[in-house]
Amino acid sequence: MSFGYSLSDVVKGVEIAIRIKQIWFEKANRPHALYREFGEDVSHLAGRLAKLDGAYQEGCDLSLRGLLPFNPRDKSIDRDRRALVGNFVATLEDCETLLKENSAMARQNMAVLKAPYWHIAVMPKVTALRDRIKFHMIKMDFIMQSLRDDRLQEISERVELGNALSADLWARQIHGTPAEQLVTPPIPPPLYSKFAIALETNKPSSWSGHSDRKAELLFDSLHRWFLSSTVTYHGPSFGIQTIQQYLNLIKAQFLLEQIQQEHGLPHRYYLAHAVRVLEVKIRQEFRRKDIEKYPIEALDKLGPEQFQIWDATEHLSPSKRPGYDDVGVPLDEILLVHLVPDSGNNPQDLAVMRQVNQDTEFRLIRRRLATPTSIAENDRDPVNIHHYRFIPWFALPTNANPSTKVEIRNSASSASLFYTFSDATGESQPWRPGDLEKFQHALLGYRVVCNKTSFRWQFHKTKAGENRKPSQNRIQLWLPHRLSPRRRENDGDSITTLPTQSSRSLSMSTVATTVQSCSGLQLEKSQRSNTTGSIILETVSGDQGGVNINPIPSPVLFIFTLLNDRYTFLHFELQPQHHLSYQCECPTKPHTCKTVAIQFRPDGPEGKQSEFSYRTFSVDTEKVAEWDLALFAQPQHPKFTKLKMQKTRYLELGFASSDDRIDFAKQFLKLINKYAKELEEIENLKNARQWASDRPDQVKALEKAAQRPASVSSMAIRGLSKRLSRTQSTAPRLGPITLQSAISLPFPKESSP
Repeated sequence: MSFGYSLSDVVKGVEIAIRIKQIWFEKANRPHALYREFGEDVSHLAGRLAKLDGAYQEGCDLSLRGLLPFNPRDKSIDRDRRALVGNFVATLEDCETLLKENSAMARQNMAVLKAPYWHIAVMPKVTALRDRIKFHMIKMDFIMQSLRDDRLQEISERVELGNALSADLWARQIHGTPAEQLVTPPIPPPLYSKFAIALETNKPSSWSGHSDRKAELLFDSLHRWFLSSTVTYHGPSFGIQTIQQYLNLIKAQFLLEQIQQEHGLPHRYYLAHAVRVLEVKIRQEFRRKDIEKYPIEALDKLGPEQFQIWDATEHLSPSKRPGYDDVGVPLDEILLVHLVPDSGNNPQDLAVMRQVNQDTEFRLIRRRLATPTSIAENDRDPVNIHHYRFIPWFALPTNANPSTKVEIRNSASSASLFYTFSDATGESQPWRPGDLEKFQHALLGYRVVCNKTSFRWQFHKTKAGENRKPSQNRIQLWLPHRLSPRRRENDGDSITTLPTQSSRSLSMSTVATTVQSCSGLQLEKSQRSNTTGSIILETVSGDQGGVNINPIPSPVLFIFTLLNDRYTFLHFELQPQHHLSYQCECPTKPHTCKTVAIQFRPDGPEGKQSEFSYRTFSVDTEKVAEWDLALFAQPQHPKFTKLKMQKTRYLELGFASSDDRIDFAKQFLKLINKYAKELEEIENLKNARQWASDRPDQVKALEKAAQRPASVSSMAIRGLSKRLSRTQSTAPRLGPITLQSAISLPFPKESSP
């Protein structure tokens, strides 16, 4: 199939679009609203095609008069147009076929009968076609930018861009370099090396040595990352600029340099022009005064997934690939929960979509399901958790009745989204997270493993803070955890991004395991959990492999309370040195104790007690809209480090029953011990990597042994391991971290965790 267009394609596309508009929409007998919206999209595409036809004719006239150095009819130029715009004729033909098959929707008397079928069977096809139409219109802008006649629109931006392009062209012709005011600083070497590795990781299957195809793929990636950069932030009305947006701008600069190195680019007029337009836009973006430029140190600490360039899901089957939004950004559905209807009796679902490789970008899709008396509706709301507030109405200390309401509020405006969840967890044992906690988990990046109400708390000094009114307090334990994409119907496995495949026959994890055994860094079986997969990301470029060990966030103890007549959050980052202490007045029946204290002892349970830090955030009771739980989300919120920090010697918690206290203690110890094991495992892996880097010849011998037949390979590795184990290891050894025991807990043996 031919992808793209010629002059005949444009004429044919205009004819089909006009025919669709006249037959299926202008003559429709009061059709449904969504049906009309579909028609408006087709009408807009028809208008855009008419402008494209005019631009095409204008280009031909300029070429005949010698005013344009390229002939639009040239085959190489036509190939550029096809690659950029796509096959819009096929899209329009699919639209016409769909409308013919569902012609009854254009008649009012068939609306009620056809509505359920339309929304269940047809609506996904309509949505896909509308997305394709918008895709074509966005890409047409690049073709028409130098030829369109509507220059008066957005005149200030266009004049500025035109001046910059002229200055850049003049400077290149005279000096051979960009204009001085458009020169950007070089990409720092640490970031450049990470981008270079990402460029070779998960390359598209269509990537080949043919420079034309490589240039097209690079341009698509350049366009996508530039739209996800700081260009989406223009002043306070769009919220807070994130460090990821600034990194995406540098990523766009890197891709721009890569595409400019393609030898065939100067001979492709439209593609070269589109690249030059983006080049000037990128340079102008760096010169803006209202963007925040993050230091290199902060950018270098970001994980490898933040530097990713290619879509890692291309190799997946179509049913397992993520969805896409209006501008082609890939999305994963990570959660689907039920809502209490906001109006009427329409059943409602809420789908949470997360942008691939962007942990702060979400699409919240409220789905109002169709009923015999109403039609289905979808609300799609983009949310950046660093730009929007998460207002926990369910935890409001002054609420007399239980609530499951959450408000998602734009931090720079009064626009809000309210969700009331139908599944309330209550205080049942064992406690399980409900839809409300799952939604909190999806957006904030922490799994709620314990949720208690009706308790009291106090610090070591009364003046430091306390609240002894159980009805005004809620406590939660958070485990850092990123939700994976949901399983789809008829899919046996969940939709996950497969790990990067190494070109080496022996993976780094195998080497690390063997190295640990040889160097005395033997891990207990219980410690070899799948947590390592979330800690280590392997990236391979050519024959060189690297293992990046990323720091893991701490588990959190979180309290919602009323302190000094203000709504308050108390945030405690838990460490292995946090211990539970029981000093209550029930020595004869210790299992009936309802009170527990949290202390910090760096030298172990019997060591000296020290102060520990916590963060707090408070607002006046009349300013609920500023009580933002998103400040504590993962990835870290830009304002998190600016929150007020205080210290205390202990935190005392008094629960409503001994069962609540026992359950809290179990979950607390699980979090602490799991985190301690992960820290020990990270340290052991660091030592193993250091050991391997000091013995490259021995590691190569392991790799060579792995390339032999299975029986010979296992014998060779065992023999090499014995020889290596005789040598004295110079790798430092990590002493065991003392895990907290449940022996001293004041509850019956059968209740012990």
